[in-house]
Amino acid sequence: MYYRLYFLNAAQRITARDEFEAENDETAITIAGLLSDACSDLSPGFELWQGTRRVVPDVKKQAAAHPNQSSTAITLRL
Repeated sequence: MYYRLYFLNAAQRITARDEFEAENDETAITIAGLLSDACSDLSPGFELWQGTRRVVPDVKKQAAAHPNQSSTAITLRL
């Protein structure tokens, strides 16, 4: 599935976007978080979309399901 990641500024306006492919929402959320962390000096927030559906991470479920998921682990699975 293809996902769109919108980087947001402090005023919650879109400043940039990226598109990527991921096998499911959980992996897409992890990738989006890693990309957002890498750009956090310019963009403090993000929104993740798959088509017309906004993907909203369940923070508690994500932390429990993948407590140590790294970018290397994701890359190896793709």
